[in-house]
Amino acid sequence: MIDVAADGPGGAVGAGAARDPGDAGVGGAGPDAVAVCVIAKRPVAGQVKTRLVPPLGEAEAAEVASASLSDTLDAVDAASVDAASTGAASGDAGSDGTSIGDRVLYFQGDASGWLREGWEFVAQRSGGLGERLDALFASLDRPAVVIGMDTPQVEPRQIDDLVAAFADPAVDAVFAPAADGGYWAIGFRRHFPGAFEGVPMSEAVTGAAQLRRLEELGLTVRMTEELRDLDHWQDALDIAAAHPQLAVSEAVARLAVEVTASAPSTGTAQ
Repeated sequence: MIDVAADGPGGAVGAGAARDPGDAGVGGAGPDAVAVCVIAKRPVAGQVKTRLVPPLGEAEAAEVASASLSDTLDAVDAASVDAASTGAASGDAGSDGTSIGDRVLYFQGDASGWLREGWEFVAQRSGGLGERLDALFASLDRPAVVIGMDTPQVEPRQIDDLVAAFADPAVDAVFAPAADGGYWAIGFRRHFPGAFEGVPMSEAVTGAAQLRRLEELGLTVRMTEELRDLDHWQDALDIAAAHPQLAVSEAVARLAVEVTASAPSTGTAQ
């Protein structure tokens, strides 16, 4: 589920200029390009992936969060390659006429070490998750999608699908459900004020409530593929087994050995 707790305003930017999500006109891509944003927080021990503790310690949970974020950014970077290979003459445009515009890291905390070449940093505001998402979409006010950092298994083609949804002029929003009842991505053709109003976040009913809210606003929503969030240790083990090529899978495999080694013996003393 898209879920980044608000601990205060965003920190210093690393290798790039910070923008306030309240400032209009973030980015400089053309009006038909779709901004792809990753909402995340700096992986600090004790502040991320706390549901992995136990069996992991706080430092190990932060290591999993770091790998998960890295894999997510990799997928967004690679999505441009997949989109371009669909038949476009140049840039990141796909054969369906959609294109990936700005890549935005909507970050909480110090972004040094995380801001990649070609990405723009936007500091998260304080407030609830719905308020922060609304602020980002208001600052963009053009086609944009936001992806969380809890689905490291996301593939470039799935990001392409989010972007391609806006090739249909009738589509107002795109929604990617998570298996836990939330959602791993959401996007809008433009800013729709109140889109997150009354939606309880980080709950099993979040996805249903969000879709209900979009229906109340009269929006046409395109649904895309469901993914499983990496929230609990079993999620981590299952995702790692299914996607061994990921950085998060390497971290989980190594940590699983440590968890097994530290588990109390169930043998019977003789």
